Amino acid sequence: MKRLRFALACAVMFPVAGCSGSDIVLEPASSPAGAMQAGDVSLVRDPGTGDVLAAWVARVDSSWRVRFARSADAGRTWAAPVTVTPAPDDASPPHGES
Repeated sequence: MKRLRFALACAVMFPVAGCSGSDIVLEPASSPAGAMQAGDVSLVRDPGTGDVLAAWVARVDSSWRVRFARSADAGRTWAAPVTVTPAPDDASPPHGES
């Protein structure tokens, strides 16, 4: 979970900080995964809205699934995660490279 939080903070704050001419203030982003087993997070910023989009592999109902959530406030809060893989174990367990 610490890796997921660190990845979220880096992905959200470094692009913003690189474009700013003012003092940089970094804030850790919250994790949309909550306390569940999760890993292999992917983050992207929607250029049209500025929203942060997150996808990750998580243990849901004793099987591995891909989950998705959106943040409109740079990762401080997240919309409720949704499962995007239709069948149990459509995803493999996290690999730990992230």
